[in-house]
Amino acid sequence: MTSPEFSGVFRKLRELFGVREERPPIVDRPTDLELPWAPGAENTIQDMLDSLGFPWRASCQELIDRFGLVRHPAYDWEQSPIMPCPLSLDGLLYPISPQLSRIALRDQVPQGFSGSIWIKTDPLANLRHAHRRMAELLGPAPIGVRNNTVSSIWRAGPARISLTVWPPKLQPSGWNRNIPAHERTGG
Repeated sequence: MTSPEFSGVFRKLRELFGVREERPPIVDRPTDLELPWAPGAENTIQDMLDSLGFPWRASCQELIDRFGLVRHPAYDWEQSPIMPCPLSLDGLLYPISPQLSRIALRDQVPQGFSGSIWIKTDPLANLRHAHRRMAELLGPAPIGVRNNTVSSIWRAGPARISLTVWPPKLQPSGWNRNIPAHERTGG
């Protein structure tokens, strides 16, 4: 995994020497990238997570026992940050963590995981940064506008990975911009 400091240096060198990265276009109402799967069997997303050692099969309590339980610094909810990140995502502002709500049953697997990436103040640059890594792992999914978000989604049966940003330009005029976490994460 490249450390955030080195990835920033590499980005700056690419900018200075004119190396251009291919950017997938942003489309309107993109379709999800549907990956192979069969009912009752493993699927492409689960296989990828298993191959990287991502603990998606662990119960909430097992994750808490292994990674600890802390308050999220921006959103003030409980989290169990999975570190180091098995997905090798650099630029993580907040580590990937299972969704541990007050109603989550600790003996069951989490309903989902989330994390926040911040490499620039531009939400689309952050999305594209994460998209490059996920495209390496699962193939390129379309990036596009869905209502007031820009997102990219990989789906294999019941499993789903989504990257989502809430660019300020897509938010309604009355959108509450007084949420401290939104100031930090762009969304």
